[in-house]
Amino acid sequence: MDQSLPIENYEIIKKIVKKEKNVKMGKLSSFPIGNNYVVVLTIEVPGNMTVKKSHDITKILQKRIKESNNKIDRVVIHVNPID
Repeated sequence: MDQSLPIENYEIIKKIVKKEKNVKMGKLSSFPIGNNYVVVLTIEVPGNMTVKKSHDITKILQKRIKESNNKIDRVVIHVNPID
């Protein structure tokens, strides 16, 4: 298993991120780890958003993405400000 998640899963993840207010999707990738996957995602949020609010958003997204596929073991999210 040396490949990323199937494309259908990427579409589901994109929909999950799109539902979150004030969040813009950046890069999305995944890689296998054992029989599961790690998802790596970059999001953009307004530059004036607090660190706490952006952290809360990442926790929500991590939970929803993991719930979307039982093969997703971890979700790593990097947050960038939109200027």
